[in-house]
Amino acid sequence: MHKFLTLLLFTITTIATWAQTSPMATVFGVVKDSIGAEIADVSVIISGEKKVVLTKDDGSFSINVPADKIVLIAFSYAGRSPYQTELGPFKAGVRHELNVVLNFTVNLAAFNYVVSAVDISGELVLLDATEKYSNVNVLPFRDLNWIGRLVKKDGTTTEIDLIPKKLSNDVVTLNYSVNAAGLVSGKVRRQMIDYNALLYRKRVEDVVQETYLEKLEQENGNIEIADYQRNNAKDINLPVSETFSFTSSNSTELIGGKIYINPMLFYASHENPFKQE
Repeated sequence: MHKFLTLLLFTITTIATWAQTSPMATVFGVVKDSIGAEIADVSVIISGEKKVVLTKDDGSFSINVPADKIVLIAFSYAGRSPYQTELGPFKAGVRHELNVVLNFTVNLAAFNYVVSAVDISGELVLLDATEKYSNVNVLPFRDLNWIGRLVKKDGTTTEIDLIPKKLSNDVVTLNYSVNAAGLVSGKVRRQMIDYNALLYRKRVEDVVQETYLEKLEQENGNIEIADYQRNNAKDINLPVSETFSFTSSNSTELIGGKIYINPMLFYASHENPFKQE
């Protein structure tokens, strides 16, 4: 029993002596974010060591490292991309300065929808194959959530604006005549591009033409439509258009022997679009 205790004490003393004589160096510095603000409570860890040092309120830290070998030092903080680097070996007692920048982590799991992006001569082109009537840079409305992240092959990400940069046109051309009784007859040509074309194609996709024309007549003051044609309904690379002849008996007013008419007929706005909420 006495010999066992002597051996145990001797072993402990030997380990303690080795720890005290191992050459050490000091790594110190400041941890900041990408705009230069100091970050407190960043974990500073030496790989293979159990000791963890936290940065102070001013972002500063100081940690002892073995001086006689290369060490891996790592910095981590919630919501920031971790940083690690190899240092050493150092001369015993040396103080080595290391300043670190921790960037925000982009949490790709927070994004729940993906579209394709192609860089053509520096111009970014966005595509969404899940919508058959969308086109280049004409994403479905569900995609237009202000801001997205472009994830590149090397893993880096860039913020991109998803809002369309140009107007989608809906052009209506009217050619008509009015007889003495106030009866209006003529032709209409309507052409739509980009988002207006997308909406139109989706609206008429599964609608029988006869049903569509009945509704079109009702929506436009019960006009009578003939010679209806629709062009490029399936070709998303071209504007979609429709043409038809019409007659209308209620697009004019006869007052005091005079005929009053709105030049846009049934396409005229009847309410002020600019209203205070």
